Amino acid sequence: MFPQLFGGGKRKRGEPNDVLHFKDADAAFEYACMFGDTELREGANLFSIVIPSGVGNADILEDERGIQTCMIKVSDEDAGHTTIAQTAGRNGPRLKIGDAVIWHCMERSAQLDGMWMGLIVAKVEPSLSIAQGWKIVGGYHE
Repeated sequence: MFPQLFGGGKRKRGEPNDVLHFKDADAAFEYACMFGDTELREGANLFSIVIPSGVGNADILEDERGIQTCMIKVSDEDAGHTTIAQTAGRNGPRLKIGDAVIWHCMERSAQLDGMWMGLIVAKVEPSLSIAQGWKIVGGYHE
């Protein structure tokens, strides 16, 4: 199983020994579901993947303020659940299907049958440092 998750296991020159490089975001997602923090709770930062919305060509919407909205699959012990999420701000990398992101769990919605609400706070690479966490490509802010 491990050779399927990791992209060859080679580390880059000067990189710490504690970095796991996955072959893609799907492999990193599988690892996050099995071994990562998957508890839905206020303040949790959970590994997630941008997925197709299934609604025409509108997979990732951007409003007039530059906030991006998309469907994501959030890591959990049951191999993930889907939710709609927005970026935490307009400044940050453009999202596309298959991107790995960090979803910040904020609160349960009383109006939406207890569904957890949250924001995409960062786009990440499928590389995990035991000391520093997922490698951030860019954060979302105003």
